Formats: sequence, structure tokens, C-alpha cells
Amino acid sequence: LHDISDHLNIDREHQSQWEMLQEQGVANFKLLEYLWKDFKSPATQLVGILEACGMLCPISSSVEDEDREDGTKPVKGDENESEISKYIVPFHLKDKCLKGKWNKLCRKRWTEICTSDKVLMFDFRSFLPPALFHYFIVRTGSRSQSSNGMRPIIAKRMAIFSFGDSFFILTEMCQKHNQIRIRAR
Repeated sequence: LHDISDHLNIDREHQSQWEMLQEQGVANFKLLEYLWKDFKSPATQLVGILEACGMLCPISSSVEDEDREDGTKPVKGDENESEISKYIVPFHLKDKCLKGKWNKLCRKRWTEICTSDKVLMFDFRSFLPPALFHYFIVRTGSRSQSSNGMRPIIAKRMAIFSFGDSFFILTEMCQKHNQIRIRAR
């Protein structure tokens, strides 16, 4: 997204946005405008290019307002805000295991509906480019949001999505075995 050495002493105005990018892998549009202010192309065009390449995933305002990771939604006030202001940046995501959160969410929300996982495995044999998984989670996250699913929970090699009330999935990249595993309920 930018040359890091130029932004070690980022303006105080953008400090919290910079920390959010570094810690959560989420970029605010105002931060991107600031980082790209010297480019001839406007930030909206650069964001469009990165979205098309699967390097950014827009977080819709309805998902952004959803501050609980258990998928419950707070009461919404104004629903006219549809402008995208935050993006998931897969290359800035942290490495963490989400299996504990998956199990907790399954017990809380899906116990009465389904008690076993269906597993789908994509085996790439000798080579799995890490960018392929990032592309997969960006596209899946976008589809999840458009289906009114819960807010995606995303880490570098794992992600939890839901698609409305129909599917609840855990995706996992297994670089050692060159596989992408998907568990669904």
C-alpha cells in the first residue's frame, strides 16, 4: 500500500488509523488518501484497482456498525450511510488461530441447527501461493457481507464467515500441505 519507512512518523491525525492497519489489517479510506496524496491518480481509483486485484476488501457500513464478533447486530439508526470507508488488507492481517472462536460460535449459534461439520478440501499438491488464499478470503468476505452474514472474523491463514442464516464456515490455509480447508455448518 505504501513505503513504510516514509510513514514511521505518521501525522498524529492518522496515528490511530495507522495502528488499526498494523494491528487489525483494516485500512481507513482517509488513511489511504493521506498515504497516497502524492500520487497523480486519486485514491478512489487506486482503491478500485486494489479491489479488482483482490488486495482490498471493502467493509460495508452495515458490517462496520456491527461491533460484536458473535454476529449479533445492534439496533441501527440511520441506514442511509452506504459509503465504504474501511477496507480489509489481507497482507496486514495477523497470524492467529480462530478454531477456539469457531467452536464457541458453533455452540452458541448453530447447536440446535447442525452439530457436525462438513469439510471441503482444495488440495494444490505441490504449490499453494499465499496470495490465492488472500484472494479467496477477500472474495468470500465480500459475498458474506452482501448476504447479510455476520461480520467476518479474519486472520492471515484463517477466517470465519456466514452467509445470512444458511451457512457458517471456517476457512483455513494449510501451507505445509498446500491445502485450503473449509468447514461448514
